[in-house]
Amino acid sequence: MFDIEVQLSSQRSYGSRALYYWSRQYSAQLPEAGKYESLHPVVGIHLVDFVLHKDKPHFLKVYRPVDVLDPNLDEASILSQDEVAVILELPLMDRGNDCGRLEKILQLLESEGGDQAMVDSLVEQDRIFAEIDEAYRKFTADPELRYIYEGRLKARLDRNSMMGEARDDGLAEGEEIGIEKGKVEGKMETARNLKLIGVAIDSIVQATGLTKEVVEGL
Repeated sequence: MFDIEVQLSSQRSYGSRALYYWSRQYSAQLPEAGKYESLHPVVGIHLVDFVLHKDKPHFLKVYRPVDVLDPNLDEASILSQDEVAVILELPLMDRGNDCGRLEKILQLLESEGGDQAMVDSLVEQDRIFAEIDEAYRKFTADPELRYIYEGRLKARLDRNSMMGEARDDGLAEGEEIGIEKGKVEGKMETARNLKLIGVAIDSIVQATGLTKEVVEGL
């Protein structure tokens, strides 16, 4: 089982968040009177656009529960094989011509919809890259999915702009009441637009984070 997360803004407590969502997916497998032996491993895959630990320069990090007192940290020191958290810190990723396949896949995802020359170059190198590009094109051809994506992108850009203006005005980063109000208003505007083109209520709730009751009342 896999839990795939993408996070663009830095979060100091991201480790706790990753463990929380992993534990929810893991524990949800076991009904009452179930057996622990029936549990399946859960792998958390996290693409983050920030650095969790600045003193760890490798961009690919793999976390598991281990015996920290074991100097060997071998197979016997792992508490359970069922918990794995893979974190990809994009700012630390090698982007050179000789980088690995994983790095090229991530560069392809970053370039889609923007750097077409990079996309074309990567697609020519690997059949898997061509399949990823085809999946992206199918996604962007769906007007409902495209509108949801653009709405979320607009909300993120608006938030970044408001944060920058607040800092320029000398406001402390913790004083975000006005910014939070603007975020909610932006989400409501996006929700109204989505309703106008007939997007399903549940899809709007997922895209904006607003409650179903709020969306229905717009």
